[in-house]
Amino acid sequence: MTKPIWFRFPLPVKASFRLLYISLVVAGACSSGSNDRDARDGAPPAPAAIPSRPRDTVSGASRLQWTLSNLEETLRKNGLNPVRRGTVRQPFLGGDGILYQIGPAELQVYLYADAGAVARDTDPLDTTRVAPPTMQVSWRMPPTLIVDNNMAAILLTPDDALRRQIRTAI
Repeated sequence: MTKPIWFRFPLPVKASFRLLYISLVVAGACSSGSNDRDARDGAPPAPAAIPSRPRDTVSGASRLQWTLSNLEETLRKNGLNPVRRGTVRQPFLGGDGILYQIGPAELQVYLYADAGAVARDTDPLDTTRVAPPTMQVSWRMPPTLIVDNNMAAILLTPDDALRRQIRTAI
């Protein structure tokens, strides 16, 4: 019978190989079967990693790639009369947006290249306050965040019926 290779070397080398072998065996034993062991102990298994949101150019909710012209057309078809008022900028959204007045409501529209770009800006936002968790924004009217495919919009209005009508339209 042939001895393993680490037995053929002088003592200091044998000791270091043995130590390496033991540490690899221990590390392997500690890392395998942890979920099985938890299940045997009655503990629930560790949650699986949550997959990130798909970064397609078209989201599943909408097949429409938004442009300003089809947004305005969609709003008009739904009985809303958007009036373009200029540009607007929010520090937590990329680029300038277009400001629309729809009756007493204000609609700030930000168009992006694709849904992934929108998600990078809107996923970190607190959707109730429409602001990053670390920022306090003082909105003039109650805000609503609307995200659809390559568009992010901030709707400011105190009128709940108008808010529903605009959200339904886009």
